[in-house]
Amino acid sequence: MVDTQDRHDAMRHLPRESWFRWKCDDPREIESWGANLRLAASKTFLDADRDLLDRVPLLLRLAARYAPVLLRGQASSYRLNLARVRAARGPGPTAAGQRPNSLIPYTAAGGFPGFDALIANAGRSALRGVEGESEYYVTGALNLFVSLGVTDSEFIDFVLDGTDLAGRAFPQSPAWNGALGLGWRDPRGWLASGTFSYPDDAYTEIAAPVFTQVSSRRLLGGRVGYERSGWSVYLWGKNLLDDQYELALFDGRLFGLGGVYGRMADPRAAGAGVDFDW
Repeated sequence: MVDTQDRHDAMRHLPRESWFRWKCDDPREIESWGANLRLAASKTFLDADRDLLDRVPLLLRLAARYAPVLLRGQASSYRLNLARVRAARGPGPTAAGQRPNSLIPYTAAGGFPGFDALIANAGRSALRGVEGESEYYVTGALNLFVSLGVTDSEFIDFVLDGTDLAGRAFPQSPAWNGALGLGWRDPRGWLASGTFSYPDDAYTEIAAPVFTQVSSRRLLGGRVGYERSGWSVYLWGKNLLDDQYELALFDGRLFGLGGVYGRMADPRAAGAGVDFDW
């Protein structure tokens, strides 16, 4: 993927400075990076055994089950690697008072400091959450929907560069988010829809929660138009409340900058569209 990022479905939309800069074709290379790691298993989706698959998230387990049938070429090229940490401390003697689960980042071979970091660590954290959604059809043409998600994340026993993060929430983990919306589709061809969403605030960088705090946002978008068999014409709007918010913030002090840097969301936008199906 490193060599084809300009064609990747996700990476091609990101600025080139955020692209991957290095790759690891041989998984055993990680054992030579000085990170106290040992490669315990390396399998493709085609030959992964049940013991290894039980350790990966649900989406990857589903991919391992169905990808060999649907995408055999990709299933044989992607690998699931299981690495074990030989020790939770970096090279050299442990500093006085340093806890044994201190997180120690290493710059990967050929990597860029601050970006390409390999982390060997042991600690404890907790993530709990609940999400629900409901849809109600007022009439055959009009429906309303609502969704609400609540997340409670917490580092229980975790140290970063000597700073105890116990009690702190995960980065990029808003405490709650919700959405309200409606949809209307007239049998004669007219249609309209709208959604209002509200994600809570969060922070971006684990080492700088105050500097990289991103604000909550109030987003309203919608569409109104007319459709017939095979074609449709419509007007659309995004961020109609023109809410100014940050997509992500980063601590510039790592590079000698006097503050934070990041990217703002797009302002209010509106337009028209025409779709044809054939």
